[in-house]
Amino acid sequence: MATEVSKQKSVLKHFDFAILDCICAYVAYVIGYYVRFPAMIGEGFDFRYPELIVCYVLVQFALSYILRLHSKILRRSLFDELLSVILLCFFTLIGTIFILYMFHEAENIPRLMVYIMEVVLVALMFIERVLWKKVVLKYFVKGRNYGLGLLVVTDRDHAEDLVEKITEEEVSRYRVIGVSLVDGKKGEKIGDVPVVSELAKVTEYIRGAWVDNVLVYLPKGEKLPAGFFSTCSEMRITVHNVLAIDNIESKKISVSVIGGKKVLTTDYVGFTFNQMVLKRIMDVLGGLVGCILTFFVLLFIGPIIYIQSPGPIIFKQTRIGKNGRKFTFYKLRSMRPDADEIKKQYEAENRVKDGMMFKMDFDPRIIGNRILPNGKKKTGIGQFIRNTSLDEFPQFFNVLKGDMSLVGTRPPTLDEWEKYDYHHRARLIMKPGITGMWQTSGRSNIMDFEEVVRLDVEYINNFSIRNDIKIIMKTIVGILKKDGAV
Repeated sequence: MATEVSKQKSVLKHFDFAILDCICAYVAYVIGYYVRFPAMIGEGFDFRYPELIVCYVLVQFALSYILRLHSKILRRSLFDELLSVILLCFFTLIGTIFILYMFHEAENIPRLMVYIMEVVLVALMFIERVLWKKVVLKYFVKGRNYGLGLLVVTDRDHAEDLVEKITEEEVSRYRVIGVSLVDGKKGEKIGDVPVVSELAKVTEYIRGAWVDNVLVYLPKGEKLPAGFFSTCSEMRITVHNVLAIDNIESKKISVSVIGGKKVLTTDYVGFTFNQMVLKRIMDVLGGLVGCILTFFVLLFIGPIIYIQSPGPIIFKQTRIGKNGRKFTFYKLRSMRPDADEIKKQYEAENRVKDGMMFKMDFDPRIIGNRILPNGKKKTGIGQFIRNTSLDEFPQFFNVLKGDMSLVGTRPPTLDEWEKYDYHHRARLIMKPGITGMWQTSGRSNIMDFEEVVRLDVEYINNFSIRNDIKIIMKTIVGILKKDGAV
């Protein structure tokens, strides 16, 4: 029950931003209408397309609520805010068009009006959020009238650091009203925050003051005074205990009940359901576009591959995907049909340590690659499609099927998987991707497999839709610059 109330408060906390976003949508709708129909200026606004704005506002509000798109809004950078606005507007538009199409209303709405409305809305919403955040921070947060009143119970060694971090990182949730020190006296100050009691009298202070939450971080051996928890329970004050467990790098720690016993759960993968839904939507949309592009690539490049190296144009291989599941992996064939059979002949030239992946400076198995009698190296169509990453395009079919994602870790082959140590498997707790962090951090220039694993795990630990979009953009730039093959 407490969890549900907490979730509701989290969603409703920035209700003001959600309402302002909806107002911006209406203003953008009006501007889009008059730009599309300038003759109507001065004639009054007759709500000619009310179904568009009604549907748009409802979808926008629903997405904001379900995906909690206003969470941590007061701490976002300008770039993060712009990205958040663009994503919300884009997915709202997709949802609106789908609903209107289902009710046979989409064909009646002028496309130019919708395009203008969308562009104007991005600008209006971004400006609105930036300005309103300044108002909230100036008149509410700095005025200490915003957020839950938090009492910090700790010792002198940790007090200053805790207060500083809470003030910076939890600006929209808590305001530190006081500190109770193990080794301090009432009247002192930790920064701008007063010491309101010593540890022995913290229960007495709580009974006489208005406290919403208490954060307890005591050194080993120190105990809270008798009656502390019963007092907090009776007054319905939330108590947060800092765990006295070192070296836990989990994404999420929670308390649950298993077999009638309370257990402390450390979750090392912090993906939310909403994040996975949004990621899958991106995959489907990107996969559809990619499959269309793949058709044209096959139309022009396919015949050249077949002429220079007779055999199948699409290369199929069994790879290892999420949680060790096998799947059929597709690529545009850039190597000789017998490339896997003769691979052992060139293992001594593999640039990747321990043979965990296979990379050569000049791979003679690639179609058109050969060394001339004078020692010069000649490349062909195979090297061209690898340098331009055209060979990766059929993987968009894997993305649509759900075997892969647009962004993730690269799927290993069966022989590579068999060489994995236990910690290498962490890179496969997500769906493999067409591109990923290690490709955009150096792509084929990174030859240390442990560095590849480190970058993949870093991507997983810090997963966000924003990072996925950044990686996709970096991948496109890298391909255009021919900065190594994916």
